[in-house]
Amino acid sequence: NPPEKLVPGFLFTGAEETGLHGARQFADYMKENSLTCPVISVDMVGAGNAMRITTQCGTLRPVKADTPLNELIKRADPTAVYHAIPRRWGDFVPFARVGIPATHLENVGTPDSWASYHTPKDTLDTIDDDMMRHMSEVIAQLLWILEKEKHNPVKS
Repeated sequence: NPPEKLVPGFLFTGAEETGLHGARQFADYMKENSLTCPVISVDMVGAGNAMRITTQCGTLRPVKADTPLNELIKRADPTAVYHAIPRRWGDFVPFARVGIPATHLENVGTPDSWASYHTPKDTLDTIDDDMMRHMSEVIAQLLWILEKEKHNPVKS
């Protein structure tokens, strides 16, 4: 039996690059069981000097990220920039497609990190400890904001 409501937690999905399979399976599970909670996909966060908040993925039939959720993230990191992703998808997309408030966070990256992405050169050497720390602090701040205000960005 599914839980009556979902509590904050972490979901590690698989097979993103081959079709968002893990995210799609859990999004379908949530929809089938009338479960909702905001979803924040965190990916590619280990390099660069700023965080990006995704506004949409795709160009012909774009999938939009949840604006109220994005605004809360912007409060947690006022230096973050909004970003539309034209040519790839993130794990937030299956959730957004079934009506669950969702968005995606990533860092701006560096020439080295983008050049090595998904190649044999994609090693721990490309990770910037300061950027990883920053992302962790932003997520902690976001959780604090949500708890302090008892704000629920889930659409009714």
